[in-house]
Amino acid sequence: MTPTDFIVNTQTMVAIPVSQGMLSAEMFVNRLAKSFGLAEKLGFLQ
Repeated sequence: MTPTDFIVNTQTMVAIPVSQGMLSAEMFVNRLAKSFGLAEKLGFLQ
């Protein structure tokens, strides 16, 4: 099994994958920023 991290909007149940597998802290922060950027661009954070 490979661990996967998601950002989940609990009101809409929209889930956006952040990472899969092991990452360094720097890579995780970069992926998290990109995932939040995508969520904002798609209007999921409203």
